[in-house]
Amino acid sequence: MNLRQQTVSQMLSETVAKYPQRPAVRWADGCWSYVEFDREITKMAKGFLSLGLTIGSHAALWTEPSPRAVAAFFALQRIGAVVILLNTCLKGGEIEKQLTCSDAEYVILEGEEKAQSFLEACRSGREASFAEGELCLGQTVRVKTVLLSRLPDEPAWAQPMSAPDPNAVAMMLFTSGTTSANYKVVCSSGAQLASSGRMKADDMRMTEEDVVCCALPMFHTFCINCNLLASAASGACLILPPDRHSETTLTYIERYRCTMLTAVPSVYLTLIARPDLRPERVASLRCGIVGGAYCSPEQFRAIEGKLGMTLLPGLGQSEVIAGVTIASPEESLEVRSTTLGHFVDRLEGRIVGHEVPMGEGDTQAGEIQVRGPMVMLGYYENGKVVSAVDEDGWLHTGDLGWQDAEGNIHYAGRIKDIIIRGGENIMPSEIEAVLSGDVRISCCKAVGIPDDHYGEVPCICIVPGSEAALSEAQVRSAMCHRLAAFKVPKFILFFSKFPYTNTGKINCKKVAAIARQTILGSAQ
Repeated sequence: MNLRQQTVSQMLSETVAKYPQRPAVRWADGCWSYVEFDREITKMAKGFLSLGLTIGSHAALWTEPSPRAVAAFFALQRIGAVVILLNTCLKGGEIEKQLTCSDAEYVILEGEEKAQSFLEACRSGREASFAEGELCLGQTVRVKTVLLSRLPDEPAWAQPMSAPDPNAVAMMLFTSGTTSANYKVVCSSGAQLASSGRMKADDMRMTEEDVVCCALPMFHTFCINCNLLASAASGACLILPPDRHSETTLTYIERYRCTMLTAVPSVYLTLIARPDLRPERVASLRCGIVGGAYCSPEQFRAIEGKLGMTLLPGLGQSEVIAGVTIASPEESLEVRSTTLGHFVDRLEGRIVGHEVPMGEGDTQAGEIQVRGPMVMLGYYENGKVVSAVDEDGWLHTGDLGWQDAEGNIHYAGRIKDIIIRGGENIMPSEIEAVLSGDVRISCCKAVGIPDDHYGEVPCICIVPGSEAALSEAQVRSAMCHRLAAFKVPKFILFFSKFPYTNTGKINCKKVAAIARQTILGSAQ
């Protein structure tokens, strides 16, 4: 697939021309056809222009997926504004940092109720107020506020809409793995966004007949690519549930006969654990992607089996707008459940350095590096877009993996998570794989614990499943039979549950912090 020099708005216009009367967006009590959706976007775009937004304006969206929010995303793309997607789970100082480091000029909120929720979130640890359409936060942040519910339907005057440059910055995303102390702001162009939508639609063989259930937060690249952009590129219908509770998701899949569901593993696992999940309720599902966090082969097969859909694995990063890897629907279940698939179209990939032995063979895991037109423009720093690739154009992803003879990528973890015991490199994923198929274990994470002699030793943290109890001796026995002695965890900890991030991933930093506090605290 070629990278077309086309904006998101131009891509959507092509779809509107092809499928004007097909449903574009549906929600609890309403539906827009593609031509109606286009009219709503145009009205919103004119409203934004009448308020002073224009090409290059930095406009922050603080919202969950809703009809107005989705329309606002496309309206901002139409006028050439830079859409900044704020994390709706953040509070006070964290919101202030996101607004500051992205140089936000406007904050766009859905209505009065959402505006008050936003203000209360801002007030957490900070002084915050709305005054004459302006948000005052702390001592330094002042941004104009726009309520979608108050946008004029037909502005008395609005400047003509100019065609945005498809290669200019069109979206800013904050990396999900970054702490609030040091945000990274990823910049992508309109051409990259439009091409990403087409690529994700192609990956899932999406057509105008498909119905896509949105079960992801709007500030996640996964949602933008696989839900908003892929639907708009293919003419599919986007279904917007009022929340992301598993009961609601299941109800909407059944009610609207959804054919597509893309989500992080925790969403799928919660869904298939529901006692009211019956095959006929999800019989319409045919395809989807699981990503954003590790999904074991056993979990993958359970999800696909219980939902009766073709599940595609993929490795994604905000820095690579169309994702790093994806598997094909035609691949076998064995390939799809045990690998991350191949490097995506229009992306050159390689695995280099950081060699870590995996298993008993001579397989070496190295860093996954990529380059090509789908790699971000760069990070936004101090008012400029700063390139993050090396002198040869390679983006260093920080992910470890290895490639088999068929070209499929096997994931090995993050470089920063490597446990170094007495000079020996240990991948947490290799330890976790030993237990991943045990029905007595819900999930597990291996972390490093400081050690006076070895520098660091492995610890396995376990959330038991609903089956028979699992003892520490049984865990250690399983480890000793399948791992080299230096890889066997010195410590075994049982958790009632793991902490999760707001995007549905296990919060590994918190798990490690709790483990270290428990072990080192008890040793003192």
